[in-house]
Amino acid sequence: EIPDDFKIQTVNEDEIFDPEFREELKTRFQHRYGWVLQQLLTTKLVFNSSARGVLVVDADTILLKPRLWLTEDGIQPLLVSVEFHSSYYKFLSTLGISKLVPADTHVTHHMLMQPQVMREIFQRCSIEDVETLGRYAIEARGLDKDSPVCLEYEVYAQGMVQFFPERVRKLRFSNTGVAVN
Repeated sequence: EIPDDFKIQTVNEDEIFDPEFREELKTRFQHRYGWVLQQLLTTKLVFNSSARGVLVVDADTILLKPRLWLTEDGIQPLLVSVEFHSSYYKFLSTLGISKLVPADTHVTHHMLMQPQVMREIFQRCSIEDVETLGRYAIEARGLDKDSPVCLEYEVYAQGMVQFFPERVRKLRFSNTGVAVN
């Protein structure tokens, strides 16, 4: 028998956000709708979790080395990337989460997110819930069409750096490309 904490629960994404909200996302983000929806689904899962931490790993990412994700005293290694899309930070700066040009970026395609920290970031920025964050993205102007927003990794990471710098230890990392036949 599989222990409860190892069981996988499948949830229909169409049941997470109401149809009207999803239609607004489709209209606003068109060919990037699925990508933006995936970010909001991830953020909502973290936001609503009662776990101490949620490890988010993109489907095309394989972790190759063991890593300490969170120390006993709540210090979190935050991996630093070189991925920079000005549109992300333009949007996040309007919410009070990031500078227009942050010192570091953190789109690493995997990250531990602490739900309580995510909720505190939202609270400090007067963002009621994940749908509110999505509506702010829908209403935002002047965003890049191909990479308009980062609603999971950078919301969390830039919020951690801004509001909880004493709980962050920045680390460099590198992705390794693998040829797939």
